[in-house]
Amino acid sequence: MVLILQQNIDKVKIVALQDGIFSVDGTKQFVPFNPAVDDIDVRPHGSVFLSVTPFLVEKDNEVIILDTGLGTKNDQGEWKIVENLAKYGHRPEEVTKVIFSHLHKDHIKGLGAFDDNGIFHYTFPNATHYYQGKEMEYAMSKGAPSFDIQTLQALKDRPGNVILDGDGEILPGITYQVTGGHTPFHQAIYLQEGEDKYLFGADEAPMLTQMRNRINAKYDYDGKKAMEWRKKWWENEGEDGWKFLFYHDPKVVIYSKK
Repeated sequence: MVLILQQNIDKVKIVALQDGIFSVDGTKQFVPFNPAVDDIDVRPHGSVFLSVTPFLVEKDNEVIILDTGLGTKNDQGEWKIVENLAKYGHRPEEVTKVIFSHLHKDHIKGLGAFDDNGIFHYTFPNATHYYQGKEMEYAMSKGAPSFDIQTLQALKDRPGNVILDGDGEILPGITYQVTGGHTPFHQAIYLQEGEDKYLFGADEAPMLTQMRNRINAKYDYDGKKAMEWRKKWWENEGEDGWKFLFYHDPKVVIYSKK
């Protein structure tokens, strides 16, 4: 097993930007959990522990974010994703692209926030934002508790978005594929530079335990399809040397079977 927070390649650097660890139950409420001080037994029945971990990708002259997290703030009121970016020498204005796997609130609420006057301020104001158009239609129709309509509308209204339709390529070495297991138009992101290969399966490959075990999860739109994607990735891409980027694993962030 390989457990790392940062991976450097000749032309690519991938960094985990952890937004926090949370206890989540059937109400879809994300309750912050600090393993160092919080009691693991004091939580709602049936809740699970999840990390929320966007990723920073540096490739050539691009600064790319994969999903924007839950919009968690630190003790100073600064967004953690911005704080984490600063640790790696970047300001939000330097981000060139934001790629969304899907539009559940824990993947997009780091997009920005409204001020007291009702004006939405985007976290990454100069970035081009990419998402599946049909995913937006689905998310707007479903709404709470899994989707945040105000944030979705702010994303939809943002000038300069690239609205995707099906599979394709964003840059040489960065491709996307609609997988449709966790949500109907969920997409996986593939990053490749020579022999170094990374798969961001988001909520269809969220944790190491789910990759290792055949789990048909009730929270997936199509649990069987999501399970089949995990099996395929684990047996094919995993054996072929691809490294997995885990969005929700509290312990394992970047993992290689080799």
